[in-house]
Amino acid sequence: QIVLTQSPAQSILPGSSVSISCTASSSVISGRYSLLNWYLHKPGQPPQLLVYYATTHQSGVPDRFIGSGSGTAFTLTITGVQSNAGDYYCVQTLFSPFLHIQGCFNANLTPFKDKIFSRVVDDSKSSGQIVMTQTPPALSVLSGGNVTIHCKASSSITGYYNYLNWYQQKPGEAPKLLIYWATERHSGVPERFTGRGSGLDYSLTISGLQAEDAAD
Repeated sequence: QIVLTQSPAQSILPGSSVSISCTASSSVISGRYSLLNWYLHKPGQPPQLLVYYATTHQSGVPDRFIGSGSGTAFTLTITGVQSNAGDYYCVQTLFSPFLHIQGCFNANLTPFKDKIFSRVVDDSKSSGQIVMTQTPPALSVLSGGNVTIHCKASSSITGYYNYLNWYQQKPGEAPKLLIYWATERHSGVPERFTGRGSGLDYSLTISGLQAEDAAD
């Protein structure tokens, strides 16, 4: 397990520059790459990938976002900060479960509490973006019933493992990891949560649904 520690929250003025540090408890290097991503999360929107492999811009991301570093020490520099505040955080993708630190940098000190996202990591070292489609988008189920949620990747995410995680988020709480590597139940997660699938197609089944399971 790799733990990431980021610099504390800051308040900054539009037009200024800021650097956010991220330190890993051990190296996240695999081959020629540092498996470290930077994300931006704005209220009411899914998290946006800014930088992957520590230094590579995601397609469409402005040049003012600059990633640097390798091994255990990383930095995201934002030049000419704009007023679109949000949470910035780093994610290591070398080992599951993938950990990130909540609230480590926030342009306006708003807690991270918005809807969870489907995130996938491609171990093929491809620079292409993988799009996840989850169905159904929402559903209502009676307590005691069963439900299956499907997730389809636009291209295979199978390397040594199937790099697909399932998360649950309840209002006002941090995301909770349920399943990693597509089928492995995270420690402490009830057996009623079952992950299946490989390649492109995955599913999460919740058996004997309980009231406490209501979430995103």
